Amino acid sequence: MRGLDSPWGLRVTGLVGVAVVAAGAYGAGALPGRDPGLGLRGPGTPGAGFWWGLAAWVVGLAILSGAWWRLGSRLGGVSSRWLVTTAALWAVPLLLAPPLASRDVYSYACQGEIWRSGLDPYAVGAADGGCLWSSAVPDLWQHTPAPYGPVGIALSGAAAAVARVVGGSADHQLLVTVTLLRLVALVGGVLIAVYAGRLANAVGVRPASARWLGLLSPLVAVHLVSGAHNDALMAGLIVAALAVAVPAVASRRPTAVVLATSARGAPDAVSGPVATRSNIPDPGIGEHSPHTSTGDAPSPNYASNAAGISFLADRALSWGSAVGAGAFLGLAVGVKVTAILALPFVILLVAGWRLRRNTPAWATIAQAGLTVTGTGALVFTAATLATGLDLGWIGALSDTGSLVQWTSLPTGIGMAAGYVFRAAGYPGAVDTTIDVARAGGIVALAVIGLALCWRALRATLALHPANALPTPGSAGAESAGVLSQPGTANREPATTPAGGGPDAAADDEPVTGSSRVISRAEPETSPDHPDTDEAKRRRDVVAACGWALVAAAVLLPVFYPWYALVPLAVLACATPPGRTRTALATAAIAVTVLTLPNGLGLPVLTKLPGAILDVAIVAALAYRFRNHRNNHDDPVPADGSR
Repeated sequence: MRGLDSPWGLRVTGLVGVAVVAAGAYGAGALPGRDPGLGLRGPGTPGAGFWWGLAAWVVGLAILSGAWWRLGSRLGGVSSRWLVTTAALWAVPLLLAPPLASRDVYSYACQGEIWRSGLDPYAVGAADGGCLWSSAVPDLWQHTPAPYGPVGIALSGAAAAVARVVGGSADHQLLVTVTLLRLVALVGGVLIAVYAGRLANAVGVRPASARWLGLLSPLVAVHLVSGAHNDALMAGLIVAALAVAVPAVASRRPTAVVLATSARGAPDAVSGPVATRSNIPDPGIGEHSPHTSTGDAPSPNYASNAAGISFLADRALSWGSAVGAGAFLGLAVGVKVTAILALPFVILLVAGWRLRRNTPAWATIAQAGLTVTGTGALVFTAATLATGLDLGWIGALSDTGSLVQWTSLPTGIGMAAGYVFRAAGYPGAVDTTIDVARAGGIVALAVIGLALCWRALRATLALHPANALPTPGSAGAESAGVLSQPGTANREPATTPAGGGPDAAADDEPVTGSSRVISRAEPETSPDHPDTDEAKRRRDVVAACGWALVAAAVLLPVFYPWYALVPLAVLACATPPGRTRTALATAAIAVTVLTLPNGLGLPVLTKLPGAILDVAIVAALAYRFRNHRNNHDDPVPADGSR
């Protein structure tokens, strides 16, 4: 099938949409010279080129969004490799066009040039540091120090240094620097492409589904590929840290099968009870394999040695996952400090891998915390020392809060209250109401973050054998030394939610990630219906991390559309088909269009309506929370009616 509604037809349609958007960038994009949109917020009127470019932006985004949305309902017929290829094709036109929807990449270039020239980017802004390209930098960053970590500054400095070596005019050097910074952002996209599948695999979500939402959305096209924001690299590093924290997925064959194969000589001989990772005796205890030596079966000592080798391999893999996850997270914090919000969830994923071996729960979590945090701190410290920078980015963070926009929920609430006070004759109260609302947002973020950490902790503790839920009908099997895989007998068939989403398990990556699989003959777990308890617990932890990042994005004093790149990449790996994923896809499109192609944010032009919208959102959330509590207080009658 090669019609317009087929995956191939939608790929071509999306490519056409991206090409139209890229063409519009030449007329209305974030060009390094004069802003083509001057006059939208002041005297004058934009030229005809800007309006043609804006029209191309609107039409192209509509085509791209429609093709991407429709592709979400056609994932059953494509592989992850096909999706990654599609993402690469859609990126090409944007890489050949000027940046879109933000001028931040020019400020990155100046921050790197300031550091390359020996000045401190944490002390001076683009204009104060004498950057050659300061005229292209937004007014906000002309005198504002860099709020990014040493890794982000070093990468910008490396791009500026290469541009200096290439030489040429200042405009040519800026073009080289921007091109290299786009490649850095693409590294974040590559990390998402590689590790999103692995992370989704671990939590029972189809890898193709995760890549569709986290890699192909219009948000990624505009703000990762074209805008080249630092958030792109941070998103890739956080997804990598979460994926590496669950090394069980790296093994394509369960340990039980490997042990049975080594003990009996061939995988086809696997039948009857075998040892699993959770019941393999530790070496030196003196226990023997549960196998009975019959026929060609080896001696008990041979099986015990195999168990010991498996124990050591598991322990090495566990330590490697903790160190690797910590290193990725340390690099992410080195790009932007907000990446530290993922730390507790990475720790719990690492701990969950070890808890399955019946280790002491709190000691295991503490050990995982020390390993992950220590590794991340070492990586961050090494980057800081290597760049010769200090912690000056901490002070620069406060400067970013000078922008007042309703896209930050608490800021919008403060603006609405300020408008009321202004109407009542107290115009000086506006700043105070915004400050109070922002402080309330920080408190709300802390409460929500703690609640999500508690939820993730409970999910992790449930992985301990002492807390595992019994599997229906498995009592006899457990007495015989078998742990059955829950949910494999009566599984509902995969269904496709209305509006888009993968409808069949047709991916080139098998779903693994459960140590409770005991036999090669067991049916493969459906990626869209992860009935294994372990996958569900992992998914709870990853989802909690994603929602914590969402809370940070909307509750901190400032929100930009590209801030959604990180939580969307994480939640894409932990959200099966359904209303939540549909809502995330809708939000990805809506957030993309909050900024005009020249970088001017629509929230600047819609302050009063946006503030009213924030009040309505908070009221709706409060009403829903109240109903939710009432429903829990009033239990459903036995017949299920109310």
